[in-house]
Amino acid sequence: MKKEYITIPNIITSIRLLGAIILIFLKPLSIPFYIVYAICGASDAVDGFAARKLGGVTEFGSKLDSVSDLAFFGISLFKLLPILYEILPKMIWNFVAVVLVARIIFYIINYIHKKELLASHSYLNKATTVMLFFLPFLINTFLIESYAWMLIGIALVSVVYEFTFSLYRTFYKKKK
Repeated sequence: MKKEYITIPNIITSIRLLGAIILIFLKPLSIPFYIVYAICGASDAVDGFAARKLGGVTEFGSKLDSVSDLAFFGISLFKLLPILYEILPKMIWNFVAVVLVARIIFYIINYIHKKELLASHSYLNKATTVMLFFLPFLINTFLIESYAWMLIGIALVSVVYEFTFSLYRTFYKKKK
């Protein structure tokens, strides 16, 4: 393997990919599950920072990060969604659907207009991601429903903000 592929940031990212695979075999909400889940989350928070600080930002690292994120998110969703569906009120799931449909529409419109899939790295999106990460840690607490509503609220504001900002940029650029 080429030396450029074996970097500290890529090793950190690979830990998340390996952790996601391990999650498949762990019982959700067990202590081992939470430990591996936390390690995966920590690696997600650290790998990009390490890549920038160490001058190790590469196309391979970016793709590895995307694959690792997708695996971690997908496997976590697969393991936790049935539990969340049972404990959260059905009204919350209606709003989850609204957020997901709005986000899909936003991506489609951006793709049609710009011919590429664009993901915003706004502070609202980052807040949504962080809150989503901590959701499983609150599943067995009395805070879960309130926390889920706050998460949906921030996610919805994030989508509206992105859509509005995207339309504004499109309109503003055409006017010049």
